[in-house]
Amino acid sequence: MMERNYKQSVTVFGLVLPMLFAVLCAVGLFIGLNYVNKTYQLKNRNYQQDQVVQREISLLKKQVVSQNETLSEWEALLAAENRRSFTQHWKDVGQTFKPNEFNMDLPTWQNQSRGLGKALPDQPASQVKMSFNATFRAMQTALMEIETRLPQLQLDSMKMKPSDNGKTLNFETTFTLWTER
Repeated sequence: MMERNYKQSVTVFGLVLPMLFAVLCAVGLFIGLNYVNKTYQLKNRNYQQDQVVQREISLLKKQVVSQNETLSEWEALLAAENRRSFTQHWKDVGQTFKPNEFNMDLPTWQNQSRGLGKALPDQPASQVKMSFNATFRAMQTALMEIETRLPQLQLDSMKMKPSDNGKTLNFETTFTLWTER
């Protein structure tokens, strides 16, 4: 049999300390696994978000590439647009409507913009005043079409009055036409 002095030492060093060490290791392992798991989840979530962003970027790039032709057309318009082609665009738009829906007067040109174009003195622009007699729907459609064809056109003001016949409206518009430097 063991002596009493040895029993206490054997119990402390043989059982209690190894069990305490095992419990500390288990707690440390548990904390470590939780940390690793949280880190993994955070990194996985960030990775998933990055994948979504990459897919969106890819879609945007495809959209830009598909619109390159339109952008090239607009850049060509900015480089080559003049007063005659501006008037021709309006005539082309006006021909899509019946004569009783859309009529246009000749434009009045000013070399210096007095509208919003005045705020940018180093950007050349002309101002044009045009009068129309049109239905509201025809005018909306015409403005949408002309804004699509002429990206450098900016509507500065528009006044509407009922016409004498009551079926159409009289529009007085002022546009700024930006030109290339």
